[in-house]
Amino acid sequence: MFLFFKILIFKFLKEATRYDSDANMLRMQTRKLVLVCDLDQTLVHASIEPSIEELMEAGDPRVKDVHRLLIPGNKPHFIRLRPYLREFFQSLRDYYEFHIYTFGSRAYASQVASVLDIEKTLFQDRIISRDECPSNIMTTCSSSLLWPWRLTLSSSS
Repeated sequence: MFLFFKILIFKFLKEATRYDSDANMLRMQTRKLVLVCDLDQTLVHASIEPSIEELMEAGDPRVKDVHRLLIPGNKPHFIRLRPYLREFFQSLRDYYEFHIYTFGSRAYASQVASVLDIEKTLFQDRIISRDECPSNIMTTCSSSLLWPWRLTLSSSS
């Protein structure tokens, strides 16, 4: 039984290493760097303030560019994109592979990504959230989420 798991782990590691190598080769061929983008209060302003919904329902012009997100099991979230954010991504898309990083949940990050990236060409599924960190402590989240089998980043280093 132990030998079976050892072989299974070896096959997994071999496949993961091959995948990592293929992904790095693709980055080198396209000559793109990785740009990790923080969501909250960097790319978007976010709030769960209920009065925003009231303003939206009243058609208040101050909230015309606010997006409402419905995340299962949570209060409605409201986000506003930073000015010129879409233009920023469009101008850099040929040079960078974009990733999203957030302290929020993956469900939240996926919804924000769908607002940021309507065509689903910028981020695809490249999201690092609190759900991907085994200890749920984002300061020790591993860079292997971006580059498997590489060094670990930590806020203490």
